[in-house]
Amino acid sequence: MFRSRLTIAIAVVVLAVGMIPVNGNPQVATQQTLQKTQKLSKKELKLLIANAHSPEDHERIATYYRAQGEQLKAKQREHEKELAEYLRNPSSHPVPKWPTMGQVCRNLVFRYSSAAQKAFALADLHEQMARDASNGK
Repeated sequence: MFRSRLTIAIAVVVLAVGMIPVNGNPQVATQQTLQKTQKLSKKELKLLIANAHSPEDHERIATYYRAQGEQLKAKQREHEKELAEYLRNPSSHPVPKWPTMGQVCRNLVFRYSSAAQKAFALADLHEQMARDASNGK
């Protein structure tokens, strides 16, 4: 009973801390970028990818993925800062048996980093497709 309450409390804290902007800069920049790209729903993105033939279509997709990558990188940096804070003073956080706050942050840093790399790779791929389409290949 106590362990489940502690786990829930840690999850709530992690989620709440994840919502706090870090110096405001990364999130503001990515939000502005997303507004410029005309927010696409997943359905619209899938349709755009399926029907993309022109360089403009591929550029729009690349811009979308680049913005997603920037958002994920910002989240990664947030969790890196949380991990650094935890490592500076681990005794200030509740100590469950597993996973510790440090391990949760490490896992989130890894996942956001991997997802950002994939998003940037997709953006690069679509930029290359846009160049190929404009060159008539």
